[in-house]
Amino acid sequence: MNNAPLAREPSRFTISESVDAENNCIDISSLGKDVKDALKPFDTNGDGRIDIHEIALAGMIHQHLKGAYALLQKAFAGVVIVLLILGVTLASLSYVFAESAQETNDRPLGGWRCRRLQGHAR
Repeated sequence: MNNAPLAREPSRFTISESVDAENNCIDISSLGKDVKDALKPFDTNGDGRIDIHEIALAGMIHQHLKGAYALLQKAFAGVVIVLLILGVTLASLSYVFAESAQETNDRPLGGWRCRRLQGHAR
C-alpha cells in the first residue's frame, strides 16, 4: 500500500465527482483504490456509498480508538517503569548477596561440622 499523503496526488482523490448531493452520500466506487480501501470499512450497509450516518459512526469510532490508543500508551509506559524498577531491584539484591557471601567463613557449613567431628572423635 502506498503511504504517500492523499493531498500529493489529487487525481486519485477527487471527492467532488463522487458526492451525491441528493442522497447526502459519497460514492466510493469511483474513488482511487487506496481511498476506496480506506473508506470501505465505513460502508456499513455495503451499498458502495458512505452516507452521513456512516460518516458519523466513523467519527465516533475514531474518537473511541483515539482514547484507547492514549490508554495503551500509558499502560506501556507503566510496564516499562515497572520493568526498570524490577531490574534495579534485582541488580541491587544481587550486589548485596554477593557482598555478604564474601564476608562468610571459608569453612564448609560455617565450621560447624569440623568442630563437631574434632570434639567427638572415636
